[in-house]
Amino acid sequence: MSSKLTITLDGKDDIIDVKSFVEVVRSTIAALDLLEESPGKWAVGKVSHSSPLNLEVLGIDTSSSNKVGMFLAGVEILENEGTRPSYFNDGVLKNIRKMAKPLSNGMTTLSFSNDEGLQVNASSRLEASASKYLAKKEYYAHTELEGELGEITAHGGKAEFCIFDPITDHKTVCRFDFSDAEAVGAHLTHRIRVEGKTRYDSADNPVLLIVDNWTLVGEPIDISDLHLAKFKLKEGTDSADLIRKLRDLDG
Repeated sequence: MSSKLTITLDGKDDIIDVKSFVEVVRSTIAALDLLEESPGKWAVGKVSHSSPLNLEVLGIDTSSSNKVGMFLAGVEILENEGTRPSYFNDGVLKNIRKMAKPLSNGMTTLSFSNDEGLQVNASSRLEASASKYLAKKEYYAHTELEGELGEITAHGGKAEFCIFDPITDHKTVCRFDFSDAEAVGAHLTHRIRVEGKTRYDSADNPVLLIVDNWTLVGEPIDISDLHLAKFKLKEGTDSADLIRKLRDLDG
């Protein structure tokens, strides 16, 4: 993958405001750095002074090619579809908004490309899309979700388990009736379906579900197998230890 990002920009009457130029470059690098856990290392490549201006930003570390690809794909989604890429957190969106703001203040051209031929042209729509999701707050909806049961905590009369989306591996915390703890524990590492009031974050990810109903998807571990194995879910049971015991029963 390419680790080179070319920024192309121009202004009205071929005049590019210095402050706008600096804001675009600074915000672009800040957005790139926030796409993965550690910031990248970037160097200035070729710069053309003709109209439009082209500035090459060269990644000089191993993660830079991933960052460039993620950046271009995400900007294209925001620009053309108006939807938020799942890996664009609020920090990335804030920098995308700053990066696109000069387009409503005299800048006429802003585009990004790599040396593999992928080019994304930005417009004022990009700033509007980023602003829309930054203004969006968490919300609630009644939802049915399906995923792998991977964690369970039962202590002090309170009980929670987590399900993981089979495609994105996104984790949703589910609060359920403490009296169901032993039955739910029998299905660790299996797929279940849950239904209830759900809190979504500003990126439309389900983060907390209050369970009204839950059902198993696929073959269960029968609860009688747990009793025959003299296994009982205790308060404060470590979920990793619980999974190991259940896998022993499956075997």
